Amino acid sequence: MVSSSDMPKFETVLDMWLENTKVKLKESSYVKYFNLVNKHIKPTLGQRCLSDINNMTLNSFAAEKLKTGKLCLSGGLSEKTVKDIITLIKSVLRFAQAESLLSEVKINIILPREKKTDMRVLSKDEQTTLEKNLSDNIDECKLGILLCLYTGLRIGDEYVNQKLKNFQIVFHTEKRSTQSC
Repeated sequence: MVSSSDMPKFETVLDMWLENTKVKLKESSYVKYFNLVNKHIKPTLGQRCLSDINNMTLNSFAAEKLKTGKLCLSGGLSEKTVKDIITLIKSVLRFAQAESLLSEVKINIILPREKKTDMRVLSKDEQTTLEKNLSDNIDECKLGILLCLYTGLRIGDEYVNQKLKNFQIVFHTEKRSTQSC
């Protein structure tokens, strides 16, 4: 356990956590966490001493982010984003405990409840228009969207990313062979 006089700033522990988790995460997840840390957590909590990160601090932080957390200063962050930030902070505090920087993590805050949003499904006409627009001058990005449209997969899914890599190889090979004609 670190003595209170040697207690690191929260931003130092955030950086340690990011470095430690970098090798364990998909690149897209790492980028998301990196952005949350650097755009939302460090500016508000980074200069605080690690031991000052407590329930009262985090409840106040979450409430402020919900009210005025958008970077363009026009409103608050969504409940999901604030929930993701608080979950990340809890993970950082558990990391600090595992690294013997904190003796015990006692964070019991109520996470914001996410509002359910209805998923909008494209009409047949909208789907036909989208297919036509994507098929014109097709490139890798448009091909990925078509793959997701026809399979129901999300672009962030690892399966889709692997399939897109395979398609890129085929796409580039076929593109080169048709250009030489």
